[in-house]
Amino acid sequence: SDAKPFRLMCGGSAALAPRLDFVASLAMTLGQPCILLDVDAHRAGQRILAVRAVMPVRPGALLRLRHARYLPGCHGPYGEISHLAGLAVRAGHRPRPWRRGADEARAIEVDVPEGVDSIVLDYQWLGGQPAAYYPTPIEERIVGVQWSNLLLYPEGHAAADILVTPSLRLPDGFGWGGALTLADPAEASDANDGWLRFAATDLATLLDSPIYGGRHHQAIALDEPGTPGPATLHLFQGVRNARPDERQIAAHRAVFAQAERMFASRPWPRYALLVANLKGLDQDALEHFESSEFSYAGDYLDAWEEAERNRSDVAHEVVHVWNGKWKRPAGLVPADFHTPVDADLLWVYE
Repeated sequence: SDAKPFRLMCGGSAALAPRLDFVASLAMTLGQPCILLDVDAHRAGQRILAVRAVMPVRPGALLRLRHARYLPGCHGPYGEISHLAGLAVRAGHRPRPWRRGADEARAIEVDVPEGVDSIVLDYQWLGGQPAAYYPTPIEERIVGVQWSNLLLYPEGHAAADILVTPSLRLPDGFGWGGALTLADPAEASDANDGWLRFAATDLATLLDSPIYGGRHHQAIALDEPGTPGPATLHLFQGVRNARPDERQIAAHRAVFAQAERMFASRPWPRYALLVANLKGLDQDALEHFESSEFSYAGDYLDAWEEAERNRSDVAHEVVHVWNGKWKRPAGLVPADFHTPVDADLLWVYE
């Protein structure tokens, strides 16, 4: 009952100081953390994302931060905190030292001074390094924002109890796609100096909701107007790549029509099919509850008759909405993202 008003209030003013004071006092009253997360992707061409996180803390207490290690859909310890760099902590407008956890190198510890009820973290995420699982596409033409790579969150809370208000600044001229909703859908990013301000959501939902941005973005509706839970193909290609023809669009529409007929439901409010199709990218695919993400080396729509592998990728990840996301083996439902899961029933999921 307390979570709903807190969720609404968490997405308030964009000014840092009022947000900081208000969220900190409210979070301490309700005992529920709310993180304000800003990600600036203007240096995506250098494969650098700048991150600022503001979060409430308990005065005089030890704050222990974790980075997602067990990622949604990856089924193993593939989160890499080694991609984070330049961490600087401020508390009460003063720098604060931090240290690695004595028992866990992936934990960050900060001693919070008395009289301080919020801290600010500034750091960078560095792409272009070998990825243990799904390689995040990031370069001058495209940026894939996987929040699990970027966020440090407080230990000791279930992921569903941590609220996050995310904001994203894409390079100029980039379009975007994803399952997150804007805090004010009527407000363009230009009104916020290029920032996309998303509505507050819980940590588990955020980490399962990537955002893709690209210089050449096509959004193609896969359902008739007015369809509940509409699906959209967000295609990120090079300038010379052609728009999909009607036969190719129909094949994507058929995936959702046939899945809905099989499972008799659409459990999402909207669905984003995120396809990065650019020369130089590795081929990969990853499922989420309200979206799925794919990368191809610029040949996704070429040799359509022979490219059965690409089309089976899409069907496989979309079916995971029902088998693996909406319905999931109990051992694979994580309380947080740094504790190992029980994978005994992974065969059912896959």
